[in-house]
Amino acid sequence: MFISKTILHQTASVIPAKFIQLIIGISQGWLSPTLNTLRYNSNSNSNSGLSLNTEECSWIASLHYVGRIFGPLISFLLLDKIGRKNLLILSSIVIFSTWIIVWLTRSVRLIYIARFVFGLAVGTTDTVIPIYICENSSSNIRGVFNSILIAFFFLGEILAFVFCTYFEYNTVAIIHVAIGFLIFLSTFLLKETAQFFILNDKYKKAEKNFFWLRGYEANTKKEFEDMKLYLSEQKSKLSFELLKNAEIRKCLRIALISNILILSSGFTAINTLVSIVIPSIDTITSNELTILLGLFQFVGVCMSSYSIDQFGRRPLVLIAAGISTVTHIITASLYYVEEHIEQLPHFAWLIFVSLTTYSVTVAMILLPLSRTIRGEILPQNIKALGCSLTVSLSSIISFVISKIFLLVSEEYGMYVNFFIFSLVSFTLIIYIYIDLPETKGMTLIDIQKFLKK
Repeated sequence: MFISKTILHQTASVIPAKFIQLIIGISQGWLSPTLNTLRYNSNSNSNSGLSLNTEECSWIASLHYVGRIFGPLISFLLLDKIGRKNLLILSSIVIFSTWIIVWLTRSVRLIYIARFVFGLAVGTTDTVIPIYICENSSSNIRGVFNSILIAFFFLGEILAFVFCTYFEYNTVAIIHVAIGFLIFLSTFLLKETAQFFILNDKYKKAEKNFFWLRGYEANTKKEFEDMKLYLSEQKSKLSFELLKNAEIRKCLRIALISNILILSSGFTAINTLVSIVIPSIDTITSNELTILLGLFQFVGVCMSSYSIDQFGRRPLVLIAAGISTVTHIITASLYYVEEHIEQLPHFAWLIFVSLTTYSVTVAMILLPLSRTIRGEILPQNIKALGCSLTVSLSSIISFVISKIFLLVSEEYGMYVNFFIFSLVSFTLIIYIYIDLPETKGMTLIDIQKFLKK
Protein backbone atom coordinates (compact mmCIF):
# COMPACT_ATOMS: atom_id res chain seq x y z
CA MET A 1 0.00 0.00 0.00
CA PHE A 2 2.88 2.36 0.82
CA ILE A 3 4.56 1.78 -2.55
CA SER A 4 1.29 2.24 -4.43
CA LYS A 5 0.58 5.50 -2.63
CA THR A 6 3.99 7.05 -3.33
CA ILE A 7 3.93 5.97 -6.98
CA LEU A 8 0.42 7.42 -7.24
CA HIS A 9 1.64 10.74 -5.83
CA GLN A 10 4.65 10.83 -8.14
CA THR A 11 2.45 9.97 -11.11
CA ALA A 12 0.02 12.76 -10.20
CA SER A 13 2.89 15.24 -10.03
CA VAL A 14 3.95 14.56 -13.64
CA ILE A 15 0.49 14.36 -15.29
CA PRO A 16 0.46 18.08 -16.26
CA ALA A 17 3.97 17.66 -17.72
CA LYS A 18 2.56 14.80 -19.81
CA PHE A 19 -0.19 17.10 -21.06
CA ILE A 20 2.43 19.68 -22.07
CA GLN A 21 4.17 16.96 -24.07
CA LEU A 22 0.80 16.19 -25.65
CA ILE A 23 0.33 19.75 -26.99
CA ILE A 24 3.97 19.82 -28.14
CA GLY A 25 3.32 16.57 -30.02
CA ILE A 26 0.17 18.08 -31.55
CA SER A 27 2.09 21.19 -32.61
CA GLN A 28 4.89 19.07 -34.10
CA GLY A 29 2.55 16.59 -35.78
CA TRP A 30 0.64 19.45 -37.42
CA LEU A 31 3.64 20.16 -39.65
CA SER A 32 3.99 17.04 -41.77
CA PRO A 33 0.45 16.59 -43.16
CA THR A 34 -0.17 20.36 -43.31
CA LEU A 35 2.98 21.08 -45.31
CA ASN A 36 2.23 18.11 -47.56
CA THR A 37 -1.25 19.55 -48.19
CA LEU A 38 -0.21 23.18 -48.65
CA ARG A 39 2.93 22.52 -50.71
CA TYR A 40 1.99 24.11 -54.05
CA ASN A 41 -1.63 23.88 -52.79
CA SER A 42 -1.63 20.25 -53.96
CA ASN A 43 -4.76 19.26 -52.07
CA SER A 44 -8.21 20.79 -52.12
CA ASN A 45 -9.30 19.87 -48.57
CA SER A 46 -7.79 23.04 -47.07
CA ASN A 47 -9.56 26.34 -46.55
CA SER A 48 -6.32 28.03 -45.50
CA GLY A 49 -5.87 30.16 -48.60
CA LEU A 50 -2.16 29.28 -48.47
CA SER A 51 0.04 27.82 -51.17
CA LEU A 52 3.61 27.09 -50.07
CA ASN A 53 6.72 26.48 -52.14
CA THR A 54 9.64 24.28 -51.05
CA GLU A 55 11.55 27.19 -49.51
CA GLU A 56 8.55 28.27 -47.40
CA CYS A 57 7.90 24.68 -46.33
CA SER A 58 11.51 24.29 -45.22
CA TRP A 59 11.31 27.47 -43.11
CA ILE A 60 8.04 26.49 -41.44
CA ALA A 61 9.44 23.00 -40.79
CA SER A 62 12.64 24.31 -39.21
CA LEU A 63 11.99 27.71 -37.60
CA HIS A 64 10.81 26.30 -34.28
CA TYR A 65 14.27 24.77 -33.91
CA VAL A 66 15.71 28.29 -34.05
CA GLY A 67 13.42 29.18 -31.16
CA ARG A 68 14.57 26.06 -29.33
CA ILE A 69 18.14 27.37 -29.49
CA PHE A 70 17.20 30.40 -27.36
CA GLY A 71 14.53 28.78 -25.16
CA PRO A 72 17.12 27.05 -22.95
CA LEU A 73 18.70 30.44 -22.22
CA ILE A 74 15.40 31.40 -20.57
CA SER A 75 15.55 28.18 -18.55
CA PHE A 76 19.14 28.75 -17.50
CA LEU A 77 18.39 32.27 -16.24
CA LEU A 78 15.10 31.46 -14.49
CA LEU A 79 15.15 27.77 -13.53
CA ASP A 80 16.54 28.24 -10.02
CA LYS A 81 14.87 31.65 -9.53
CA ILE A 82 11.19 31.14 -10.33
CA GLY A 83 11.15 27.34 -10.25
CA ARG A 84 10.41 24.41 -12.53
CA LYS A 85 6.64 24.69 -12.06
CA ASN A 86 6.36 28.36 -13.02
CA LEU A 87 8.54 27.92 -16.10
CA LEU A 88 6.32 25.09 -17.33
CA ILE A 89 3.21 27.22 -16.75
CA LEU A 90 4.73 30.06 -18.78
CA SER A 91 5.66 27.67 -21.58
CA SER A 92 2.12 26.31 -21.78
CA ILE A 93 0.78 29.88 -22.11
CA VAL A 94 3.16 30.55 -25.01
CA ILE A 95 2.23 27.33 -26.84
CA PHE A 96 -1.47 28.11 -26.43
CA SER A 97 -0.88 31.62 -27.82
CA THR A 98 0.86 30.34 -30.97
CA TRP A 99 -2.24 28.39 -31.93
CA ILE A 100 -4.32 31.55 -31.67
CA ILE A 101 -1.94 33.12 -34.22
CA VAL A 102 -2.26 30.13 -36.58
CA TRP A 103 -6.05 30.24 -36.25
CA LEU A 104 -6.43 33.97 -36.92
CA THR A 105 -3.78 34.57 -39.59
CA ARG A 106 -3.25 33.61 -43.23
CA SER A 107 0.15 35.25 -43.45
CA VAL A 108 3.19 33.05 -44.02
CA ARG A 109 5.36 35.52 -42.11
CA LEU A 110 3.11 35.39 -39.05
CA ILE A 111 3.21 31.60 -39.20
CA TYR A 112 7.01 31.91 -39.21
CA ILE A 113 6.77 34.02 -36.05
CA ALA A 114 4.35 31.56 -34.42
CA ARG A 115 6.68 28.62 -35.12
CA PHE A 116 9.68 30.55 -33.75
CA VAL A 117 7.83 31.49 -30.56
CA PHE A 118 6.60 27.91 -30.22
CA GLY A 119 10.25 26.83 -30.42
CA LEU A 120 11.12 29.14 -27.52
CA ALA A 121 8.54 27.35 -25.38
CA VAL A 122 9.68 23.90 -26.52
CA GLY A 123 13.32 24.76 -25.80
CA THR A 124 12.29 25.80 -22.30
CA THR A 125 10.23 22.67 -21.62
CA ASP A 126 12.90 20.39 -23.11
CA THR A 127 15.32 21.82 -20.57
CA VAL A 128 12.98 21.87 -17.58
CA ILE A 129 10.94 18.66 -17.91
CA PRO A 130 13.85 16.15 -17.62
CA ILE A 131 15.02 18.01 -14.50
CA TYR A 132 11.49 18.14 -13.10
CA ILE A 133 10.91 14.42 -13.73
CA CYS A 134 14.24 13.26 -12.31
CA GLU A 135 13.93 15.43 -9.21
CA ASN A 136 10.35 14.37 -8.46
CA SER A 137 10.73 10.65 -9.27
CA SER A 138 12.25 7.65 -7.51
CA SER A 139 15.26 6.03 -9.14
CA ASN A 140 13.29 2.94 -10.20
CA ILE A 141 10.68 4.84 -12.23
CA ARG A 142 12.56 7.79 -13.74
CA GLY A 143 13.02 5.99 -17.04
CA VAL A 144 9.39 4.86 -17.07
CA PHE A 145 8.11 8.41 -16.54
CA ASN A 146 10.32 9.79 -19.31
CA SER A 147 9.10 7.03 -21.60
CA ILE A 148 5.46 7.86 -20.79
CA LEU A 149 6.17 11.52 -21.55
CA ILE A 150 7.43 10.50 -24.99
CA ALA A 151 4.27 8.40 -25.41
CA PHE A 152 2.16 11.51 -24.82
CA PHE A 153 4.23 13.36 -27.41
CA PHE A 154 3.47 10.71 -30.02
CA LEU A 155 -0.16 10.54 -28.97
CA GLY A 156 -0.30 14.27 -29.70
CA GLU A 157 1.29 13.67 -33.10
CA ILE A 158 -1.29 11.00 -33.96
CA LEU A 159 -4.12 13.36 -33.03
CA ALA A 160 -2.61 16.07 -35.24
CA PHE A 161 -2.11 13.61 -38.12
CA VAL A 162 -5.77 12.60 -37.94
CA PHE A 163 -7.08 16.15 -37.55
CA CYS A 164 -4.99 17.47 -40.45
CA THR A 165 -5.87 14.57 -42.74
CA TYR A 166 -9.63 14.62 -42.24
CA PHE A 167 -10.49 18.20 -41.16
CA GLU A 168 -10.05 21.60 -42.77
CA TYR A 169 -7.18 23.88 -41.83
CA ASN A 170 -9.31 26.34 -39.84
CA THR A 171 -11.13 23.58 -37.93
CA VAL A 172 -7.82 22.02 -36.94
CA ALA A 173 -6.54 25.35 -35.60
CA ILE A 174 -9.67 25.84 -33.46
CA ILE A 175 -9.37 22.32 -32.03
CA HIS A 176 -5.73 22.97 -31.13
CA VAL A 177 -6.59 26.28 -29.45
CA ALA A 178 -9.16 24.50 -27.26
CA ILE A 179 -6.76 21.69 -26.31
CA GLY A 180 -3.98 24.20 -25.58
CA PHE A 181 -6.19 26.17 -23.20
CA LEU A 182 -7.21 23.07 -21.23
CA ILE A 183 -3.59 21.98 -20.92
CA PHE A 184 -2.59 25.43 -19.69
CA LEU A 185 -5.18 25.10 -16.90
CA SER A 186 -3.77 21.69 -15.91
CA THR A 187 -0.26 23.10 -15.29
CA PHE A 188 -1.40 24.71 -12.04
CA LEU A 189 -1.50 21.16 -10.61
CA LEU A 190 2.27 20.73 -11.01
CA LYS A 191 4.24 20.01 -7.82
CA GLU A 192 7.38 22.09 -7.32
CA THR A 193 10.50 20.02 -6.64
CA ALA A 194 12.17 19.81 -3.25
CA GLN A 195 15.52 20.65 -4.86
CA PHE A 196 14.27 24.08 -5.95
CA PHE A 197 13.01 24.89 -2.45
CA ILE A 198 16.30 23.79 -0.85
CA LEU A 199 18.31 25.93 -3.29
CA ASN A 200 16.17 28.88 -2.17
CA ASP A 201 16.39 28.03 1.57
CA LYS A 202 12.73 27.03 1.84
CA TYR A 203 13.35 23.84 3.79
CA LYS A 204 9.85 23.31 5.21
CA LYS A 205 8.28 23.44 1.75
CA ALA A 206 11.02 21.15 0.44
CA GLU A 207 10.39 18.61 3.20
CA LYS A 208 6.62 18.72 2.69
CA ASN A 209 6.83 18.11 -1.07
CA PHE A 210 9.58 15.50 -0.86
CA PHE A 211 7.86 13.27 1.69
CA TRP A 212 4.50 13.66 -0.04
CA LEU A 213 6.14 12.21 -3.13
CA ARG A 214 8.40 9.58 -1.53
CA GLY A 215 6.73 8.67 1.75
CA TYR A 216 8.16 9.11 5.25
CA GLU A 217 10.49 6.17 5.93
CA ALA A 218 14.06 5.62 7.07
CA ASN A 219 15.53 5.37 3.56
CA THR A 220 13.65 8.44 2.27
CA LYS A 221 14.63 10.47 5.35
CA LYS A 222 18.28 9.57 4.72
CA GLU A 223 17.95 10.48 1.04
CA PHE A 224 16.44 13.85 1.97
CA GLU A 225 19.23 14.64 4.46
CA ASP A 226 21.88 13.59 1.93
CA MET A 227 20.22 15.81 -0.66
CA LYS A 228 20.15 18.81 1.71
CA LEU A 229 23.85 18.39 2.49
CA TYR A 230 24.76 17.90 -1.16
CA LEU A 231 22.76 20.93 -2.35
CA SER A 232 24.05 23.18 0.42
CA GLU A 233 27.56 22.48 -0.87
CA GLN A 234 26.53 22.96 -4.50
CA LYS A 235 24.47 26.13 -4.45
CA SER A 236 27.29 28.39 -3.34
CA LYS A 237 29.30 27.64 -6.48
CA LEU A 238 28.85 29.41 -9.81
CA SER A 239 28.13 27.16 -12.76
CA PHE A 240 30.84 28.59 -15.04
CA GLU A 241 33.54 28.17 -12.39
CA LEU A 242 32.75 24.47 -12.25
CA LEU A 243 33.88 23.99 -15.84
CA LYS A 244 37.45 23.96 -14.53
CA ASN A 245 36.65 20.66 -12.82
CA ALA A 246 37.48 17.61 -14.98
CA GLU A 247 34.65 15.51 -13.53
CA ILE A 248 32.11 18.24 -14.26
CA ARG A 249 33.42 18.58 -17.81
CA LYS A 250 33.03 14.84 -18.27
CA CYS A 251 29.38 14.88 -17.15
CA LEU A 252 28.69 17.84 -19.43
CA ARG A 253 30.46 16.15 -22.34
CA ILE A 254 28.43 12.96 -21.98
CA ALA A 255 25.11 14.83 -21.80
CA LEU A 256 25.95 17.05 -24.77
CA ILE A 257 27.45 14.53 -27.17
CA SER A 258 24.97 11.70 -26.53
CA ASN A 259 21.94 13.97 -27.00
CA ILE A 260 23.37 15.74 -30.05
CA LEU A 261 24.22 12.47 -31.81
CA ILE A 262 20.77 11.03 -31.08
CA LEU A 263 19.00 14.04 -32.62
CA SER A 264 21.51 14.25 -35.49
CA SER A 265 20.59 10.74 -36.60
CA GLY A 266 17.72 12.22 -38.61
CA PHE A 267 14.67 11.88 -36.40
CA THR A 268 13.77 15.57 -36.32
CA ALA A 269 13.73 15.97 -40.11
CA ILE A 270 12.04 12.62 -40.77
CA ASN A 271 9.37 13.17 -38.15
CA THR A 272 8.68 16.69 -39.42
CA LEU A 273 8.50 15.80 -43.12
CA VAL A 274 7.47 12.15 -43.12
CA SER A 275 4.33 12.78 -45.20
CA ILE A 276 6.59 14.10 -47.96
CA VAL A 277 9.25 11.40 -47.58
CA ILE A 278 6.84 8.44 -47.77
CA PRO A 279 5.22 8.04 -51.20
CA SER A 280 1.49 7.34 -51.48
CA ILE A 281 0.57 3.68 -51.93
CA ASP A 282 -2.30 2.83 -54.29
CA THR A 283 -5.40 4.21 -52.56
CA ILE A 284 -3.58 5.08 -49.32
CA THR A 285 -2.34 8.67 -49.19
CA SER A 286 0.99 9.66 -47.65
CA ASN A 287 -0.90 11.52 -44.89
CA GLU A 288 -2.78 8.32 -43.99
CA LEU A 289 0.49 6.37 -43.96
CA THR A 290 1.82 9.02 -41.58
CA ILE A 291 -1.08 8.28 -39.23
CA LEU A 292 -0.20 4.58 -39.38
CA LEU A 293 3.46 5.32 -38.63
CA GLY A 294 2.41 7.49 -35.70
CA LEU A 295 0.29 4.64 -34.31
CA PHE A 296 3.27 2.29 -34.45
CA GLN A 297 5.38 4.88 -32.64
CA PHE A 298 2.79 5.34 -29.94
CA VAL A 299 2.31 1.60 -29.37
CA GLY A 300 6.07 1.10 -29.25
CA VAL A 301 6.58 3.80 -26.63
CA CYS A 302 3.71 2.44 -24.53
CA MET A 303 5.35 -1.00 -24.59
CA SER A 304 8.77 0.40 -23.70
CA SER A 305 7.39 2.35 -20.72
CA TYR A 306 6.89 -0.95 -18.91
CA SER A 307 10.35 -2.33 -19.64
CA ILE A 308 12.78 0.55 -20.13
CA ASP A 309 13.89 0.53 -16.47
CA GLN A 310 14.37 -3.24 -16.53
CA PHE A 311 17.53 -2.96 -18.65
CA GLY A 312 20.68 -0.86 -18.49
CA ARG A 313 20.99 2.47 -20.26
CA ARG A 314 24.12 1.49 -22.21
CA PRO A 315 22.91 -1.74 -23.87
CA LEU A 316 19.56 -0.21 -24.82
CA VAL A 317 21.16 2.81 -26.50
CA LEU A 318 23.72 0.60 -28.28
CA ILE A 319 20.98 -1.68 -29.65
CA ALA A 320 18.85 1.27 -30.77
CA ALA A 321 21.81 2.99 -32.46
CA GLY A 322 22.61 -0.25 -34.29
CA ILE A 323 19.04 -0.53 -35.60
CA SER A 324 19.14 3.13 -36.61
CA THR A 325 22.34 2.59 -38.61
CA VAL A 326 20.98 -0.44 -40.47
CA THR A 327 17.59 1.10 -41.31
CA HIS A 328 19.20 4.28 -42.66
CA ILE A 329 21.51 2.24 -44.89
CA ILE A 330 18.50 0.30 -46.19
CA THR A 331 16.50 3.48 -46.84
CA ALA A 332 19.44 5.18 -48.60
CA SER A 333 19.97 2.08 -50.78
CA LEU A 334 16.29 1.89 -51.73
CA TYR A 335 16.18 5.53 -52.75
CA TYR A 336 19.45 5.27 -54.68
CA VAL A 337 18.24 2.29 -56.69
CA GLU A 338 14.85 3.91 -57.32
CA GLU A 339 16.38 7.22 -58.42
CA HIS A 340 19.41 6.02 -60.41
CA ILE A 341 18.99 2.39 -61.50
CA GLU A 342 15.44 1.09 -61.83
CA GLN A 343 12.00 1.28 -60.29
CA LEU A 344 11.62 -1.19 -57.44
CA PRO A 345 8.49 -3.27 -56.90
CA HIS A 346 6.72 -2.32 -53.66
CA PHE A 347 9.14 0.59 -53.23
CA ALA A 348 6.71 2.69 -51.19
CA TRP A 349 5.96 -0.15 -48.78
CA LEU A 350 9.68 -0.88 -48.32
CA ILE A 351 10.33 2.79 -47.49
CA PHE A 352 7.40 2.81 -45.09
CA VAL A 353 8.65 -0.30 -43.24
CA SER A 354 12.22 1.02 -43.02
CA LEU A 355 11.22 4.48 -41.77
CA THR A 356 8.69 3.02 -39.34
CA THR A 357 11.31 0.68 -37.88
CA TYR A 358 13.70 3.58 -37.38
CA SER A 359 11.06 5.94 -35.97
CA VAL A 360 9.68 3.35 -33.54
CA THR A 361 13.20 2.51 -32.30
CA VAL A 362 13.97 6.17 -31.62
CA ALA A 363 10.59 6.71 -29.96
CA MET A 364 10.88 3.60 -27.76
CA ILE A 365 14.48 3.92 -26.65
CA LEU A 366 16.58 6.87 -27.77
CA LEU A 367 14.23 9.77 -26.98
CA PRO A 368 13.24 8.73 -23.44
CA LEU A 369 16.79 7.70 -22.56
CA SER A 370 18.31 10.90 -23.95
CA ARG A 371 16.14 12.87 -21.50
CA THR A 372 16.85 10.44 -18.66
CA ILE A 373 20.61 10.51 -19.22
CA ARG A 374 20.94 14.27 -19.09
CA GLY A 375 18.56 14.51 -16.13
CA GLU A 376 20.54 11.87 -14.20
CA ILE A 377 24.15 12.53 -15.02
CA LEU A 378 24.47 16.30 -14.63
CA PRO A 379 25.32 17.53 -11.09
CA GLN A 380 22.82 19.92 -9.51
CA ASN A 381 25.01 23.02 -9.74
CA ILE A 382 25.64 22.50 -13.45
CA LYS A 383 22.23 21.04 -14.33
CA ALA A 384 20.57 24.26 -15.52
CA LEU A 385 23.59 25.22 -17.62
CA GLY A 386 24.15 21.67 -18.90
CA CYS A 387 20.55 21.03 -19.91
CA SER A 388 20.33 24.46 -21.53
CA LEU A 389 23.48 23.89 -23.58
CA THR A 390 22.33 20.41 -24.56
CA VAL A 391 18.95 21.58 -25.84
CA SER A 392 20.42 24.65 -27.59
CA LEU A 393 23.13 22.72 -29.44
CA SER A 394 20.70 19.92 -30.29
CA SER A 395 18.30 22.54 -31.65
CA ILE A 396 20.99 24.01 -33.90
CA ILE A 397 21.59 20.54 -35.35
CA SER A 398 17.85 19.91 -35.71
CA PHE A 399 17.34 23.27 -37.45
CA VAL A 400 20.10 22.60 -39.97
CA ILE A 401 18.86 19.08 -40.70
CA SER A 402 15.21 20.11 -41.08
CA LYS A 403 16.06 23.21 -43.12
CA ILE A 404 18.26 21.49 -45.71
CA PHE A 405 16.49 18.10 -45.88
CA LEU A 406 14.14 18.97 -48.74
CA LEU A 407 16.75 21.12 -50.47
CA VAL A 408 19.33 18.31 -50.41
CA SER A 409 16.70 15.87 -51.65
CA GLU A 410 15.84 18.05 -54.65
CA GLU A 411 19.46 18.90 -55.48
CA TYR A 412 21.30 15.63 -54.83
CA GLY A 413 18.69 12.95 -54.13
CA MET A 414 16.83 11.69 -51.08
CA TYR A 415 19.37 8.90 -50.50
CA VAL A 416 22.12 11.41 -49.59
CA ASN A 417 20.24 12.45 -46.45
CA PHE A 418 19.90 8.88 -45.21
CA PHE A 419 23.49 8.01 -45.98
CA ILE A 420 24.59 10.91 -43.74
CA PHE A 421 22.15 9.81 -41.02
CA SER A 422 23.62 6.28 -41.09
CA LEU A 423 27.12 7.67 -40.47
CA VAL A 424 25.87 9.70 -37.49
CA SER A 425 24.11 6.63 -36.04
CA PHE A 426 27.28 4.57 -36.36
CA THR A 427 29.24 7.33 -34.60
CA LEU A 428 26.67 7.15 -31.77
CA ILE A 429 27.41 3.44 -31.31
CA ILE A 430 31.14 4.11 -30.93
CA TYR A 431 30.67 7.02 -28.55
CA ILE A 432 28.19 5.28 -26.24
CA TYR A 433 30.40 2.20 -26.03
CA ILE A 434 33.43 4.29 -25.06
CA ASP A 435 32.04 7.01 -22.80
CA LEU A 436 28.56 6.41 -21.34
CA PRO A 437 28.51 5.09 -17.73
CA GLU A 438 25.65 2.91 -16.46
CA THR A 439 23.31 4.81 -14.11
CA LYS A 440 20.28 2.53 -13.92
CA GLY A 441 18.77 2.17 -10.41
CA MET A 442 20.93 4.83 -8.72
CA THR A 443 19.69 7.87 -6.81
CA LEU A 444 20.89 11.21 -8.16
CA ILE A 445 23.31 11.55 -5.23
CA ASP A 446 24.68 8.03 -5.77
CA ILE A 447 25.28 8.77 -9.45
CA GLN A 448 27.46 11.76 -8.58
CA LYS A 449 29.41 9.73 -6.02
CA PHE A 450 29.90 7.00 -8.60
CA LEU A 451 31.13 9.44 -11.26
CA LYS A 452 33.64 10.97 -8.84
CA LYS A 453 35.20 7.55 -8.40
